[in-house]
Formats: sequence, C-alpha cells, structure tokens
Amino acid sequence: MRLYQLLLILALYLPATTHAHESDLIEPMAAAVTAYLDSLDGAQLKQTRVPFTSQQRSDWHYVPKQRKGLPWAAMTPEQKHLSKQVFVIVFSESGHDKAKGVIGAEHVLWERSGRSKYRNPENYFITVFGEPSTTKSWGVAIEGHHLSINLTVVDGHEVFVTPSFMGSNPDRYTHNESMQKRPLAAEADQALKLIAMLNTEQLSKAKISEDPIREIITRGDRKVAAFAPSGLLAAEMTREQVDQLRVLILEYVARYKTLIADDDMGKIDAAGFEKITFTWAGSKEQSKPMYYRVQGPTFLLEYANVQNEGNHSHSVWRDFENDFGYDALKRHIEESH
Repeated sequence: MRLYQLLLILALYLPATTHAHESDLIEPMAAAVTAYLDSLDGAQLKQTRVPFTSQQRSDWHYVPKQRKGLPWAAMTPEQKHLSKQVFVIVFSESGHDKAKGVIGAEHVLWERSGRSKYRNPENYFITVFGEPSTTKSWGVAIEGHHLSINLTVVDGHEVFVTPSFMGSNPDRYTHNESMQKRPLAAEADQALKLIAMLNTEQLSKAKISEDPIREIITRGDRKVAAFAPSGLLAAEMTREQVDQLRVLILEYVARYKTLIADDDMGKIDAAGFEKITFTWAGSKEQSKPMYYRVQGPTFLLEYANVQNEGNHSHSVWRDFENDFGYDALKRHIEESH
C-alpha cells in the first residue's frame, strides 16, 4: 500500500480535526491560470476564454478530436510551461504521474501512426471558463485524447474535479527504450487484488458476466445517473475487503491534492460507505480483458480494459450531482436569491 493511501485511510478513521479547506488551494489556482492568460495574445485569448455559463463547459470527451480551447501545439514554450502549472497545483504526485503517462502513451500512438495529426501529443487543449477568482465561480478544462480534467470553482471556496477521465492506449508501453510504463496500473491492480479477496458467494454477487463489458457505459455523457443495484455491497465485505475497496477508490480520488481528496472522501463516507457496490465483468488475470465499476450513493467509478486484447484502458470518476459543480452552483444561486 502506498504511503499516501495509508495516510488518507488513517485520517478517515480518526476523529475529525480542524484542517485546511479547499479555499487555500483556490488562490494559487487562480494565480496560475491568470499568469497563463496574461501570457496569451489577443487571438489566443479569444480561443481560450469561454463564458462560465456556456454549454461548452459540459461538452467533454476522451476520443481524439478537435476541441474547445487552445492546444499546446499553438503555444510558445513559455505559455505551455505556464499552462502546465495548473497540473502541478491541482494534481497530487501520483495524479501528475498518471497524467504524464497518459500523454506518453499518446506519443507512442503518434509514432506508430506515422505522426498522424489525430495522434499528436501536443493536441491537449486548455479552456478557461469565466474569470479566475477567489470569490466567484469559474472553471478550467484540460482535455485531449484519453485525458479530460474538468475543474470548477464555486463561489471561491469549493473545488470540483469531475468528470475526471484518464485512459491509456497502449495500456503498457516502453519508455526511453527500457522503462516499462503502465499509467493506470494501480486502477487495475488494486481492483484485481480486491476481486481475489472475495469468497465464492461474494464473487457470485460481484461478477455479472464472464465476458467483459467492452467500454465504460457512461462514455462522454454530460450527466450520469446511478445504475440499477448490482454487484457486491461493501456491507457484505469483511473489514480487510472494505479497506481494499477504499484503497481502490482512493486511486481515483487521490489523483488530486490532499485538500480536495480529503473533502471528496469525506462526502463519500458521509453518504454511507456500506452502501457502495463493487461490480465486475471479465477476466480476473492481470492484462486480460476486464471491466469493473464502483458505485456509491453520490459517485461512480468505471474502468474498462478490453480493446486490443486488454491493452487499451479507460477510467472515469463521476459525481451524480456535482459533475461540473452543478449542484453546488444551484445551491449557491438559491441561497443568493
């Protein structure tokens, strides 16, 4: 178990104490985005800036295509560096490594395709919605093939990070001719560890099909609803299995800084951890086609690694009410009027 996972688990079982709030992260976020915007010329700004109320804010996907915003390919080296500071501020170390690995896999595809424009690792787009602020609502999207990070700041004091998508094609590749890379290794391996811990009766509840589901079911939907109840309930697991389920969930939640991850895990626990279900389809062997989802009262995780004989992975974290901060924005409007 990684140290950050252990520390987060311990923190969630210990009595609540006063801790820093997400608002402590918003000031450096706003400063980083403002510095990036200040580096752009008029044409670049026009391409980058979108009103916060625009429907484009929820127009997201993970397939290779032309996107809203300004791509790295159209930036100077300094502008590209400034845009990447948003990664540094928002992601945890593990999340940053995963994101870099996803982009590294895109570079592999680019080379294999003869450097096709549809596989260019410079085709990651930055879009800023509204005005970076420590008192108002605004957002920023970082998106390209197999990466979609949607950050929403509500009323200057809450940060929402879903939909949060990472994928890797290939799922396994060689970096610098010697180093083996698996950007989403933990998302697969921690789930495989959990499925291996289940007894026969538990497995019969968790596993819905011998054949894997080929793709994440929610795809790039703007809003998602809960699946009909299926799978194994956390309430039916042993303490060790519940701990492993928590480790798996943290692989998604702890992609982001502790200030964000702590709040998000707190919301998941408050909704009832015992109500979370774990659902599986496909093989129980590493690097073989598999699918799983983890669903709680407030959230959904989906993972599929089926294409290319289990060498093309997709993973997504959704919030039923607060994707793009929508429910928090609704509450803010109601309270303000």
